[in-house]
Amino acid sequence: DLASQGFTLAGGRVDVIGRDPVATIVYKRAQHAISLTTLRPGQSFWPVAIAGYNVRSWSDSAFTYVAVSDLPNEDLEAFERAITAGQSR
Repeated sequence: DLASQGFTLAGGRVDVIGRDPVATIVYKRAQHAISLTTLRPGQSFWPVAIAGYNVRSWSDSAFTYVAVSDLPNEDLEAFERAITAGQSR
């Protein structure tokens, strides 16, 4: 639960990338959505901005996580820290 850190869980869905189903969890921060998609581990993406959306990724031993939002990159960094801290509990 990341609500105390300003990220409210809004829902989830299954997306398809290529032919692979992947889990996507959606969080809200103010009026902005953050889509967090889990991919197989070992994939990597450079932080990038595409058409006004920031893309940030990180990995652990289980997954590669990709967060996409129109929030500033600093807010996506805070989101990554909140997710990572929550996983270590």
